[in-house]
Amino acid sequence: MSAASAKNSARQITPPAARFGWVGRDAAERAFDALQQSPAPLETFPLANLSAALPARVANGGVRLWDLVRKVRGSDTPNVPQQTGDCVSFGAKNAVEYLQCAEIAAGESEGFQPVFPPFLYATGRVLAGEGRLRGRAGSLGSWQAAALKEYGVLRTDAPGVPPYSRSVADAWGDGRTVRSDDGPSGFRDFLGLAADHPVGAAARVWSWDEVVSAVANGSPVTVASNAGFTMSAGSGGYHERQGRWPHQMCVVGVCDDPARPWAALLNSWGDAHGRLTDWATGEPWPAGTLRIRREALEGMLAGGEAYALAAFAGFPPRRHDWGGLLG
Repeated sequence: MSAASAKNSARQITPPAARFGWVGRDAAERAFDALQQSPAPLETFPLANLSAALPARVANGGVRLWDLVRKVRGSDTPNVPQQTGDCVSFGAKNAVEYLQCAEIAAGESEGFQPVFPPFLYATGRVLAGEGRLRGRAGSLGSWQAAALKEYGVLRTDAPGVPPYSRSVADAWGDGRTVRSDDGPSGFRDFLGLAADHPVGAAARVWSWDEVVSAVANGSPVTVASNAGFTMSAGSGGYHERQGRWPHQMCVVGVCDDPARPWAALLNSWGDAHGRLTDWATGEPWPAGTLRIRREALEGMLAGGEAYALAAFAGFPPRRHDWGGLLG
């Protein structure tokens, strides 16, 4: 192991060779057009359950969905570093986990469960994408959004689910099985279990205002693009545009203050982007988040691969899930 690899491993950071997996705007447009001709097209924005009246904090300090995550779980969700080009599935995983917490905090009788990314990777590539990328890494946000609605999500601790690894993601993403002590397993073995937990709506968003509306209503937004950023925030407190990342992340916070707007992107490379402190509350942001400028997000949205998620059919509550939420 090289010194750089050892350092990344110690800090739990995705190695550079495994960071990217979005296959591009042209493929995304073709996929979206095909999906809109299917029996279950993706929604248009605004989603039916969104309130038009936004809270004042949107422009006065911002909305941070991790506040709801911390209320429900008592801590941030772990930032598990992706190990192959499965960033599209990780962006969706993070969005669904944040959506779960938003719905629980709003009073829905559900329990939080971590989401298994290789199942999403498989249903997006193999089923929604009809195996077009077999033998290579990557996926599309539109395929993943459609798969969330059609096939649901698989919880990480379901019986028989293997631990996350590059080999599992690559195998399931090509429709192959993996071997473990319990015998071979493939993503199709879990379709029945995941079908009970779909995302009810996934709407394509194009503008800053649509993202603000979605996040302020508790709907995270997956966003795939070629936009790259600095690995840590600069002196102005933002991660600035730099380079090219064919990659999907997730918008989990937003501030519409005209003087200093920002969007928070949750990435899937582990603790790779330095530590941010919130300008309004002074509290730390979750590991692996980037604070970006409004115009940077608008550039990402122009690629047409951003989806607001809503109406998750959640998991049954467990007793400990309700501690601290009833007061």
